[in-house]
Amino acid sequence: MDENNAIAVAADLAHLLKDQDRLKTIISSHHTVFFNVLCNEMKRALRYFLAKAESGYELRDTTDTPHFYHVAMLKELHRVAKTGEIYTYHFTILRSIMEKTATFHGFSCLGEIIKREPNDEDGELHARYVNLLSHGNHSLFEPVDMMEENKRIFRKILNNLMNNYRFNPKLFP
Repeated sequence: MDENNAIAVAADLAHLLKDQDRLKTIISSHHTVFFNVLCNEMKRALRYFLAKAESGYELRDTTDTPHFYHVAMLKELHRVAKTGEIYTYHFTILRSIMEKTATFHGFSCLGEIIKREPNDEDGELHARYVNLLSHGNHSLFEPVDMMEENKRIFRKILNNLMNNYRFNPKLFP
């Protein structure tokens, strides 16, 4: 669903469910805008957010709209960059965050926000890494550790993104 349809469907669904006690409904979504609109429209409804915990995943009750998914994923990328537990699928998450950041800042593609290296005026090297390593048969359920050179480049791209686009520093100690 594109953003406009996500908003429209969430608002219509909330309108149908509000102020009625006949139906008990569970709605599950990975679409952050859809979830956000539902939370804002259905103030009295019970809301849970699936969050990563030390022992796996847990449902957390939230009385407020939780942080957007991309901020939670950015925190996870920050963590793996520090620990070295970087797998190939992390480039897919990084690409998604970069696309959202580029869109938010008014750029037409993620390549426009990649920091250019002095010997790489077009930013082609890092753009190629992001494009190449974010596509392929990388499974979350069968993670593949990256080579040290790819980990180094991953950290560099992530650090450049975080240094060039301001994110709340309290979230990234």
